[in-house]
Amino acid sequence: MKKFIKTVVITAVLACGVNPLYAGAGHEGHSHAEVTKVVAKEKATKRIEKLVNVGKIDKSWLKASVLNIEKKKFKNSMEWVTSFQNKKIEDSTKQIIYIFVNMHGGITGANYSGK
Repeated sequence: MKKFIKTVVITAVLACGVNPLYAGAGHEGHSHAEVTKVVAKEKATKRIEKLVNVGKIDKSWLKASVLNIEKKKFKNSMEWVTSFQNKKIEDSTKQIIYIFVNMHGGITGANYSGK
């Protein structure tokens, strides 16, 4: 009986310990495949929404148009750079915002310089 209980406990511990390794469809996080331009645009658009929701940028950015999406090399890695233009912003140096997405789909930054 003790051997049976021990086996059940060990099996349960192993099952729970391995379970987080399995992620269902549509999970957030990174992928090992390189993201496409379309996915990079989606991720950048979601980042704009998040920046608006936390009050970092004006809500008029939600209607901003995508100006450009391109791959750029930074140091030793490539990233997608998606630029959005918002002509409703009075400061002309802040009418274009750049969102950086690495090749695995992670957001690496956002700024007004593109660098």
